[in-house]
Amino acid sequence: MTTGYSMDWKQITGNFFDEASEKGFPVFLGDGGHSTPLNASPYIVEFDRFVDVAKRWSGRGRLVDELRRCRNAAEDIGICIELILIGGSFTDLRNASPHDLDSLWLYRARGTDPVCAEKLKTLQNDSRRNGIDCRFVPFDGEPALLVKAVSFFTVLYSINKRQMTLDRGLILLDSLPLQPSGQCSLWPRQSQRA
Repeated sequence: MTTGYSMDWKQITGNFFDEASEKGFPVFLGDGGHSTPLNASPYIVEFDRFVDVAKRWSGRGRLVDELRRCRNAAEDIGICIELILIGGSFTDLRNASPHDLDSLWLYRARGTDPVCAEKLKTLQNDSRRNGIDCRFVPFDGEPALLVKAVSFFTVLYSINKRQMTLDRGLILLDSLPLQPSGQCSLWPRQSQRA
């Protein structure tokens, strides 16, 4: 059974990411009542494409470089990053110079060895000092806790704290494996099938 993404799905979500980027990442691209999970926040984009686009946004180049560094470091300590949810001031493109990048990282252990919590905490602290506020949640853990965490951070990262309104759209990075062998992939993806 093949469960990989179809190319049409990635093209469609990529187009919505582009449109949301042009509009400053609203929660909904149009009328919320007529939106779908594909054309509303969080806007899905592949990691490398996000890096290419986001480095061109005002005041974000250093944070994008740090995000890539953190992702590489995560792979080095034995975890596979499947998805990264990004929000907060980083996705408010009216903010010319966000001081950090708020993010939720959905990961799983590579292989059968458990994840070293101490290494994960060190990575989190080092990344925070460099502007990447990353929260790590296991992708392959308890489903109810995963949904709860994603729901919590979705609201937290979307909220305008001064007005207590949800007015920021989010970005969901499809974080393809760094390893050429694809050993971090949960399922076969379109780009890995030839």
